Amino acid sequence: MKIYFTFRRLIIKYDIGMKIRLFWKNKIKQAWGKRSVVWLSGVHRVGKTTLAKMFPEAVYLNCDLPSVVRMLADPEPFYDSLDKNALVIFDEIHRVEDPSRLLKIAADVYSHLKILTTGTSTLAATQKFRDSLTGRKKMIFLPPILWNECSDFFGIKLFDHRLLNGGLPEPLLSQIKDASFFSEWIDRVHARKSRSEAKRNHRIRRTEIGSSCILVSSEKVLPRKAIPA
Repeated sequence: MKIYFTFRRLIIKYDIGMKIRLFWKNKIKQAWGKRSVVWLSGVHRVGKTTLAKMFPEAVYLNCDLPSVVRMLADPEPFYDSLDKNALVIFDEIHRVEDPSRLLKIAADVYSHLKILTTGTSTLAATQKFRDSLTGRKKMIFLPPILWNECSDFFGIKLFDHRLLNGGLPEPLLSQIKDASFFSEWIDRVHARKSRSEAKRNHRIRRTEIGSSCILVSSEKVLPRKAIPA
């Protein structure tokens, strides 16, 4: 697959060797029939980006790139430059400074567009989202490759192969077992979980400190016995 940059958009040149995951493509299309914004989540390396690139007519934006982040800081000129009924893919949208604003503008003002966003976390768990976009998006969770996909689209007929190699596309389709892939994958998942728990504990600690400050302040104003239990 090759990606070309123009002044208006990133254009995907489709790789004819790519395996089309029709079930998930159709599921995304059905979701677009109900909401203009679709959030595609799933674990690391499950194939979200590859699936997103199976829409060759779409405007694909890799939000890991600083140039894309800068462009989307003011989304209206970008949306105005698109054709009517265009498909837009925001890959790793949590890299954008204010992703909820970006998608809210799309849903409310440019509802004629079809937006697909990808991210490892669910939208509610993504720290940068200040708005859950209730009523403005459809959620799709992409699991590891299903057994019926193995047999129908990937030519894998042995169930033992699926069990031993797992459902992540790279090790499943590889002819060589690479233990380092799973080691790195597990390390990344644990690191992400540790960061998430650290942030959660920090928020809990700040809440406890804030409650203690309020209690101390109230004790200075009211006698101890006057403070409600």
